[in-house]
Amino acid sequence: MLSIVVVNWNGEVFLENFFTSLENQTYKEFIVYFVDNGSQDNSIKITEKFTRNLNIDIIRLDKNTGFSVANNIGIKKALKDNSNFIITLNNDMELDKSCLYKLNEAIQKFPEYDVFQILMMDYNNRDIIDAAGIEFNKHYYASQIGLGKSLHFLEKLSTDIPGVCAGAAAYSKRALSTIKDHNGNFFDPIYFAYYEDVDLVLRLLKNNFKSKLVKDSIVYHIHSGTGGKESDFKTYYLARNLLIYTKKNLPDTTYKKCLPVYLFRFFIQGFKHLIKGNIKRCKALLNGIRDGLSYKTQR
Repeated sequence: MLSIVVVNWNGEVFLENFFTSLENQTYKEFIVYFVDNGSQDNSIKITEKFTRNLNIDIIRLDKNTGFSVANNIGIKKALKDNSNFIITLNNDMELDKSCLYKLNEAIQKFPEYDVFQILMMDYNNRDIIDAAGIEFNKHYYASQIGLGKSLHFLEKLSTDIPGVCAGAAAYSKRALSTIKDHNGNFFDPIYFAYYEDVDLVLRLLKNNFKSKLVKDSIVYHIHSGTGGKESDFKTYYLARNLLIYTKKNLPDTTYKKCLPVYLFRFFIQGFKHLIKGNIKRCKALLNGIRDGLSYKTQR
């Protein structure tokens, strides 16, 4: 059996398609933990309709707690069932009908791996990759492997990857139980949105857990469907959380060497906002930098 944790916030526009694709799975042995972040739309009503055919545990929260907290709540519930792996899925996607079958097949075939990436393809252009995992450059900038590339990119891509995007990933319960913090969190609540899965990747790597891409386990993702492509909110959290995940997980000497590179990148980004006359976006960026720099590590 597989456990699936889905976090939702006002996602009614995505849920019919999402749950229908779960109904159509060739692999049927799964339970869905649907964690609703205080939605004000018809999300709960739509989800309840699908409980007739799917095993769904609806967890209702009073407010939007963010990606990390809501996922942690779902994961803690899933840890009590009899599955060995927990899948995190975004609500703004459609699963290929053999997605879970191929994933489970890979889990059985490669017992030495504790983390698996489901291949994320672009929903509107299904020959274009959205994410085949997470990788880092020499300055520890995280990026989505294969983003915007065609399927031919996969032919030469190794299935051994540094880490996974939590939008469509499977983690063994053993790995999650190992890396949880002293407060029992799996995803660090400090992030609220963006880079929480990058932080998790770095902690999994520190504990020697290996990640594998499953090329034939596929979901079609509406990129930034929930968070939006550009916003002051996104600008703030991307800047803040980059500084937090690097300060938190890198050795102090490495972080200090990389910091000027981050600040220069932010300078260029802010300058572009000023040129466009977007003062609010520039302020959001500055606030993100300020809060990221002031973060105190728990090491």
